[in-house]
Amino acid sequence: MAVPKKRTGHSDQGHRRSNWKATVPAISSCPNCGAPRHPHTLCGVCGFYKDRVVLKSMLDEDISAGDFFPGTAAADDDAAADAPADKPAKAKKAKKDKPEADTPAADDASTDEPSTDA
Repeated sequence: MAVPKKRTGHSDQGHRRSNWKATVPAISSCPNCGAPRHPHTLCGVCGFYKDRVVLKSMLDEDISAGDFFPGTAAADDDAAADAPADKPAKAKKAKKDKPEADTPAADDASTDEPSTDA
């Protein structure tokens, strides 16, 4: 196995690593529906690629861009339409009373009478 004769200096190490960096992914918009998508790929919302339908089953369903991209205006409209207008409030269950420990401190604190020690 090869073993380096000398240690690599900080400058050489930095020059070597200078081109090792992340790149921002390219995002374009679909020409059919306007949803964000990667270039040269099928639109995940409407099923179009290069100005033609590739997946017809996606168009058969009622899908909007808001289903895939929360926070858009279409998503807010869909959420408002799906929410029931008059939802009854849930009844709260009564909590069971736990038996208190028989300690002198608990007995003194539990008295409702005012103390006469003045």
